This record gives sequence, structure tokens and C-alpha cells, in this order.
Amino acid sequence: MPVTVVLLLLVGLLVAALLTWRWRHFSYFRRIGIPGPKPNLIWGNMMEYHSTDIYKVIGGWIEKYGDTLGFYNGDVPFVVTMDLDLIEKVNVRDFKNFTYRGLTMMLDKLHPIVGQSIIHVGGSRWKSIRNSVASGFSATKLKLLMPLIEQDVEILLEVLKDHATSGFEVDMLKKFEQLSMDFIARGSFGIDERFQGRPDHPFAAIARSACSKLMAGRLHMIAQCTTCFGSLMKPLSWFSLIMADVDMMAKQMAKVIEIRKRDPAFRKPDILQNLLDAEYVERKMISENGRGAWGMGNSRALNIEEVKTSAATLFVAGYETTATALSYLAYFLAKYPDVQEKVRQEVDDIVGNQVSERECGTG
Repeated sequence: MPVTVVLLLLVGLLVAALLTWRWRHFSYFRRIGIPGPKPNLIWGNMMEYHSTDIYKVIGGWIEKYGDTLGFYNGDVPFVVTMDLDLIEKVNVRDFKNFTYRGLTMMLDKLHPIVGQSIIHVGGSRWKSIRNSVASGFSATKLKLLMPLIEQDVEILLEVLKDHATSGFEVDMLKKFEQLSMDFIARGSFGIDERFQGRPDHPFAAIARSACSKLMAGRLHMIAQCTTCFGSLMKPLSWFSLIMADVDMMAKQMAKVIEIRKRDPAFRKPDILQNLLDAEYVERKMISENGRGAWGMGNSRALNIEEVKTSAATLFVAGYETTATALSYLAYFLAKYPDVQEKVRQEVDDIVGNQVSERECGTG
């Protein structure tokens, strides 16, 4: 029948157009002369990227294609480089031009709440949240946190002494996870809670659960391979398992936020307070009679949803990254005792056996 033939032709043309468009999208690196693994028209290089430990995959690509290469995480193009000049250009000299970053968690970005956190927003909103967070890591504020950090480390050392006398192996990652949770909770968010020796604490369980679901599962892969369809794929975010964990963490943060906003006496010099105080301002100078004046501007504080979500995200991210970094550091120091001794000597020479609390307090 003519109608059937027409429909088949239309479907065929649509499929051909889609494949051509997809092929052109995945030929981007080839067109600009950047080498890299050949992408699949559906999932790019995602299958290979997640086939084993990511550092092993990227290491193999660097050996094969050189110090600068391109690959597709789903349908999102990424450049990997070991060129120090290029890295400096992106992260230092021209950093203002790179407020938008590649999509690594499209499923989370599509979510109406989680998508508003610092790791997903871009442009002026990202700058605003980033500046409020970065100010919490100034030298002066970090010095103020040193007494808290010392207390947490002393607790860890006491725990390790008991293990040392027993002669049994210890999973240091789990110990560092609890230590990191103490750091993040008390130092960054003013939550006066102990996590060391309490591996089943609800906060720790939520953080572990959220981290295990990051960039994992079929929904993540589908969303990452269809970023070109934008908001059309938003319904996928409704089924994301990680959202429940982030929501639970955000609800706990909301309690602390409410206390801070209700009573100024509970203000603390930490990241959460920086988020609460944050404003982004978009103003431009206009000239009046040769003198500068502020005009045509607008400003707003971060709304409560942005504060809650960013705080919950930073809590989970800070816990996982700190624990992982400490684990790698401990592993390599144990593997190379000569380096360990040099590090120990350098630390003793610089800070001595005790850190002056008076110096920390005056900054």
C-alpha cells in the first residue's frame, strides 16, 4: 500500500538522518586531529572506559595514542592530556573560560534538585557556589580547624595502637572513612558527632550508599549516552537510586541550616556558613559625570534548596575523596619506608611534635 511505503520511507530517512548525525558527532576528534580510541555509534567508548579500573584504561590509551587524546564518555567528548602547559592554561591562566565542564553524571544533572548542586551547575551559578566554598579553605580558616583535626587524629592513633598490639591486619580505608567523616562533619558543617568506632552510624551508611551508586547502573549509562537529547531524558532521573540517599542527607543538613538561620549564636566559620552567606552579584559599572557608580545590578542569596543540596553533595564527596587519598598515601608510605622516613623528618622539622594552638587561633 502507498501509505505503508511512505511510512517506511519516512522511517528509513529518519534512521539514516539519525545515524548520519550520530556519526558526525562521534567524528569530532578525528576532524580536529586529536587521536583516540574509535567510538561506538551508540555508547561511544563507555564500555571500554568502565571495563576495568579507570586509571588502567586511561593509562593504556595514553601508551597507545600519546599524551593528549580524546574519547567519548557515552556521547560526551572528553580530552585527556599530560601536557603541563595545556593543564596550566586551563586551570590557571584561562580558568575563567572553563566554568562549564564535561558531563560525567548526566542522570544526576537531570534531577530538579540534585542538578542544582555545585558539581552540576555552570556559569555564574557555579562561580557563586564555588567562591563560597573556596573561602572556607583559606589558610586562616584551615588553621582554626587544626585543633579539631588533631583531636580526630589522636582518636585514630589510639584505635590503631590497639590493632598494632593484636598483630592482625587492618583495613585502613574503613578507618580513614570514619576519620574523614569526623573531619567533614565537625570542621566543614559544624555537626558535633563522632564517627570513629561507629561504622554503622546512619550518616556513614548514607554516604557509603551514595558513593557506591555514583556513575553506576544501567540508567546512568543510558543517560550518559543520550545527553544530546537534553531535557527529553529527564524522566530517567525519577528512577535514580542515589536520589534517596542525597535527599536523606539534605534533610539532615536542613535541620542544621534551620538552627543557624534562627539563632546567630550558632554561626561557625565553616563551609556551611559560607553557603548560607553566599550571594552572587551581577553588576556593571556605569559612568556618571566621570565618576563610577554601581547600577543595573541584581543579587540574590543562594536559595535553601541550593544550600541543602550543595552541602549534602560536598559532605558525601569530601568524605569519599579524603578517605581514598589518605588510603593511597598510607599505602605508598608503607611500601617505601625510606620515603616515609623523609616525610616524617620534614614534617617534624616544619611543625615539630606539637602544633601550637595559639598560632592556629591567631592565624
